[in-house]
Amino acid sequence: MIALGIDTVDDQYEISLQVVDPSQMSRNRAMERSPTIVFSSRADTLFEALRKLTTESSRKMYMSHLKFVIFDENTARKGIKKPLDFLFRDHEVRPDFHLAIVRGSSAKDAVSFVAPTEVLPAMDMYKALKVSEKTWAPTSAVDVKDLLQRLTKEGIEPCSYRHSIEQSE
Repeated sequence: MIALGIDTVDDQYEISLQVVDPSQMSRNRAMERSPTIVFSSRADTLFEALRKLTTESSRKMYMSHLKFVIFDENTARKGIKKPLDFLFRDHEVRPDFHLAIVRGSSAKDAVSFVAPTEVLPAMDMYKALKVSEKTWAPTSAVDVKDLLQRLTKEGIEPCSYRHSIEQSE
């Protein structure tokens, strides 16, 4: 799994996972379809939604390669503390993924997006974020470790952190 989308639908979490299809990543094989598959599930908790996916996939969702967690705006406004807490309690999750919030769309749509420039859509998002951060001031790449450090500092709002640094310089 390289990207996780988290939406709120009818007071439930809907998760969408972008998973690499290993059969499509072979160099010796012509691509017949997208190298990623998106699985979705809806439940009252993230844990339950992830477990429900075992009925759709023959493989366990291995979360250590997670590059992105994407929230829809509605879920982000309700709070990301519970979903992040759940992820950090999973022993497979490494705290080096990036966070994004989509406006005007769902996290499921963002995770399902097929990028024309990269084989793996989540890697396209990651590279686009890094390039945008370097060339366009309003964009800031924040991984989850940075966010947690900012949340523990008094008087610093994580979303406006970069803007406040630029103003003080």
